[in-house]
Amino acid sequence: MKSMSSSLILMFAIALFAMFFGAGNFVLPPIIGMNAGESWFNAVLGFAASGIIAPFLGILAVVLAGKTFQDVGNRVSPVLTTILTTIVIFCIGPFIAIPRTGASFFEVGVLPIYNEADAVWTSILFYLLVFGLSLSPSKIVTIIGRYLTPVLILFIIILIGAGLFTNSNVSPRIDHIKLPVFEYAFYEGYQTMDALASIFFATLLISAARNKGYVSLAEKKHVVLKAAGLAMAILFVVYAGLIYLGASFGVISDEMTSSQLLLQISTEILGNNGVYVIAIIMFLACLTTSVALTASFAMYFMRLTNGRLGYHEGVILCIIISIMLSIASFEEIMNYGAGLLAFVYPLILMMVIFYLLFNKYVESNVPYLMAIFCTCIISVLSILPRYDITTFENIRKYLPLYKQGLEWIIPSLLIFLIANILIKKRSSYKSLKI
Repeated sequence: MKSMSSSLILMFAIALFAMFFGAGNFVLPPIIGMNAGESWFNAVLGFAASGIIAPFLGILAVVLAGKTFQDVGNRVSPVLTTILTTIVIFCIGPFIAIPRTGASFFEVGVLPIYNEADAVWTSILFYLLVFGLSLSPSKIVTIIGRYLTPVLILFIIILIGAGLFTNSNVSPRIDHIKLPVFEYAFYEGYQTMDALASIFFATLLISAARNKGYVSLAEKKHVVLKAAGLAMAILFVVYAGLIYLGASFGVISDEMTSSQLLLQISTEILGNNGVYVIAIIMFLACLTTSVALTASFAMYFMRLTNGRLGYHEGVILCIIISIMLSIASFEEIMNYGAGLLAFVYPLILMMVIFYLLFNKYVESNVPYLMAIFCTCIISVLSILPRYDITTFENIRKYLPLYKQGLEWIIPSLLIFLIANILIKKRSSYKSLKI
């Protein structure tokens, strides 16, 4: 086995941190902290559960299964997995996540400095840079990890560090958030979309490890999982810092947007220079995430079409769609994407969790299919209230873990176990009959 380089693992780790740390990861924690107030650490734990642990499980599942999420989904159904993965890559790619980075950079990084800036031209220039950095997939992890992320981390340290040494008082919790703090922050962690992105970022890291000479399964698994563990530790520290800043410096208001809050906090801590620090962090956070997602989108469709859609053509397609959709505001993108995310998220999490738990013990794909069918039904029920259809809402409220947004877990698990028991009994009956 090739010896493991600590510097390489560190580079992979900070690259993965930057891939995950995009627009939502930067603007959501402060407003969560503002709403949590003195219970800010409970919010850290809740946000970490969905924004850190879930993505790590996604990476772990892909690494253990092989090279891509398709290797995980083959346990369920190759065709169903392809359909679901295609929906996901559009969600975390040009339909929601990538346009969100462009919109966030414009609102938070550009307008506060130059209020006459044009959204269209800002998006074009931003995505031209994303295009240029995405052209060489074998170099993306190195570019992000070695050159861009160290600067990003430096300015995050400046913001959080200055906040820790600035006199402030933690605010009381805002009353309009009805859920317990942990549950509220857990559900907000869905908005980062990191659990969805993790199944594609794992492929990028595996490919990068192979390019660095780590060829065997054991070598790639060791490098990727060590880097992922370190990246998640960095994310936890950064999320905790940002949530604390929101709890300490946030203005208690249910009308303030996440972008406005971030700018208010930065100027209170750093004065007029705070606007420029936020602009640099937002630019680098959005850029690194957009490059990683664009590359993931292009690599996925290159594999799906067996090379008929080349990598560069996939990058161009992704960039064009992203430019057109990024002109919407951050809040608008979050609103139109929320329903689709609420449907897709449970399906991916169910496949990841059940693969990790049962892959070695359950050979038949029937229990997996039954579980995903159950999860799909509950996911549909969960998004109906967004369209003012509340007929089935009382049914959902009686499901375990409803308040945490995880009401699909127990029913799907029961369906899975029952289906597995019935299949085993049927097999035993046939054996006895023979």
